[in-house]
Amino acid sequence: MVYGKVANQARALRRAGQWRRERYGELAKAAEEVARLAEEVLKCGDAQCVLGYEGAAASAYWAALSSAFGVPGRSPEASDPFKRLTTATAS
Repeated sequence: MVYGKVANQARALRRAGQWRRERYGELAKAAEEVARLAEEVLKCGDAQCVLGYEGAAASAYWAALSSAFGVPGRSPEASDPFKRLTTATAS
């Protein structure tokens, strides 16, 4: 399940590069890193390992989107608009 989530983040970054051609290189590089982290998830032997790679992928994903689209990055704080949106839509 975590592998799928992280792999989808890599795909989303690649698609975002199509929308923001001027940022394509930056988004493609981030997509490669997130895809690499997805592969690392498959090698994990315990939950802490999975959570570590998932967190690293999320950090790279949100940093790339934030930079490419000029929006604030995602913060783990509940007041963060990205977190509120993703929490509301996941329910």
